[in-house]
Amino acid sequence: MPDPDDADLAGFAGEIQKLAGAGGFDPFAMFSAAQGFHSVFLAPFSPALTAARSRFLEHGDGPLSGAVEALRSQGSLSREDALERARSMFQAAQGMCVVVLAGEQGVATIPQLFFGHLSPEWCQHAVAACGPDFPAKEPLARALQELGASAVQGRTWPTLVAGPERGTDLLGYWLDLASGLVSSQEQLLRPGADRLGDLGHWIAEAVALVARGTKLESDDLQALAQCRIAASEWLPAAHMIEQAIQAGLVDEELVELINLWSACAARLGAGHEAATWLVTRIPAFEARIGTSYDLSRAVFALLAAAMAPAVELIPAAEHLIARDRKAARHDLTREPLWAVVRSDPGELLDTAQAAALINRSTTFVARRLEQGTLPSHRQGEVLRIPKDALVAWKAVLDHFQLLDG
Repeated sequence: MPDPDDADLAGFAGEIQKLAGAGGFDPFAMFSAAQGFHSVFLAPFSPALTAARSRFLEHGDGPLSGAVEALRSQGSLSREDALERARSMFQAAQGMCVVVLAGEQGVATIPQLFFGHLSPEWCQHAVAACGPDFPAKEPLARALQELGASAVQGRTWPTLVAGPERGTDLLGYWLDLASGLVSSQEQLLRPGADRLGDLGHWIAEAVALVARGTKLESDDLQALAQCRIAASEWLPAAHMIEQAIQAGLVDEELVELINLWSACAARLGAGHEAATWLVTRIPAFEARIGTSYDLSRAVFALLAAAMAPAVELIPAAEHLIARDRKAARHDLTREPLWAVVRSDPGELLDTAQAAALINRSTTFVARRLEQGTLPSHRQGEVLRIPKDALVAWKAVLDHFQLLDG
């Protein structure tokens, strides 16, 4: 499509303002009066947004499909016209303009599509999109003007940052955001928290560019690893954890970080790959922090999530038992280590079928399924038992004589 003119940009910005207001969402409602505008930056699309944008442009569905109904709710557009309008908006967009809010609860963002330049009309709508009660309209407008001037001077990502917390130290700005995101992860259920993933990606990528040749402290590397985890980037997070270890990350912090990382990898269906990565590095990690039961536990949980066969699970369980027999017996039989996260879990069983396979009562199976102490796989609201994983589970518990009545 042809490049949009100023009228198109203003129109697109107006539509984005409407989308931000759809459903009564007030971005600033999540903050107290003591918290407010932190900064604003321009960024390329994150991988998640790139994938969602491509899917919407090609198929008209996916995570961005709500834009169609949101546009329809603002006027008399047919679904076809609203779909075409939304496609035009996402096609014309060249990146994101991200307003950052911060306070004691951490950080949050109000992301908006960026169409290539900061025209006065677009800036006006971008400020309005932050909500009628946004108390920093004038500081945000000034920051957007600063961004425009910086862009004219030839600055590019990740230096296109403005606002009251921008400061003169660009690396310090991005590392401060990393710390804020870590604080925000404790508030994941609040409105807008789902956008922390995109912010985590932007922070980590920005630091990678700005900090070239700079030695970072372990706490900064730990925060950056959590940014990658928030962005569902398990392998870059793993490399960041490795750097944090080399920089002196202590035992307790490493265990907490590995637990977050392994849960992320398992959720993404990368349990087997992540377990392989961790197994090869445990000797080096333990050379620094001593023998760790928790690292071996993470390996086992990753393998279980990947539906590994008994031939792999039994040696992993032996590592657990060698480090702490009592804790291992408890974890293998009483903790929810067995949830399977795979796109292809194979044959799925109900409780009666599973009970017949392992020669136990349906009550036994139902109780353990509820507790998460035998393999399960969730498809929407339905919880079923993968047959192959159940066979491996029984083999492990039989091998160590852990299967009680």
